[in-house]
Amino acid sequence: MVVTVYKPNPLWLSYKHLQLSDQEKKASLYSLIVNDWHDQFSQLILSSASESEVWPIMDIDRCHCSAWIKRAKQEGDFDKHWLLRLDHEHHIYHGIAKKAQFAYQHGDIEAAQLELKKLQLAFNKVSDLLAEIIG
Repeated sequence: MVVTVYKPNPLWLSYKHLQLSDQEKKASLYSLIVNDWHDQFSQLILSSASESEVWPIMDIDRCHCSAWIKRAKQEGDFDKHWLLRLDHEHHIYHGIAKKAQFAYQHGDIEAAQLELKKLQLAFNKVSDLLAEIIG
């Protein structure tokens, strides 16, 4: 499949004008990744079950956020305690997302949407951690 019309995310484009430290740039990249994942997942849960379902990467060991965290641990650019907190919140986030996906795929849309509310709270915790770095 060839993409003929591509419109980049305006938020992504806005980052090119910011003067950020290397740590802020890396944390901003994580923020963009997790925001995109969260938006994609939320849209699926809020859609009707009959629509096409292309889920973001649900395997916590293979998702982009986990890859970012693993790389950040190896590079040592972030406080170890902060990274542990981020990793912990990321695991909680994925656990809730899996519950929501399971409910959705088994036709319990109401339960899936209730889990989505919990997912938003977990997402807010991740965002708060990122705000400690990005500001």
